[in-house]
Amino acid sequence: MISVLLMAAALAVPVPAAHGALKPRLTLEGDPVVVRGYHFAALEHVHVTVSAHGRFSRDVVASSLGFFRIRFRAASIEGCGIYTITAVGNKGSRAWFKRQVECPPPAP
Repeated sequence: MISVLLMAAALAVPVPAAHGALKPRLTLEGDPVVVRGYHFAALEHVHVTVSAHGRFSRDVVASSLGFFRIRFRAASIEGCGIYTITAVGNKGSRAWFKRQVECPPPAP
């Protein structure tokens, strides 16, 4: 009887879903620009926009685990400026990333 109660108590403890509990996020890598997305909905169609010395957009489908990797060959993140990435999925996932690289002061 006690073992049945312990088992029932163990099953009643809420456990967050490994994938569903995590917020979508993005990472940015150098040239060529590569964006990685994490924790999107499985097989979600995602529209990714990179603003870095121009505006570049592409579509990608997240894997069955909610991950994607997409390359923007024409985009560049060299030099100073503000770089932003937005990713919007057709199942409601959203993420954004912003990086500001300060320009060096002008030479005297």
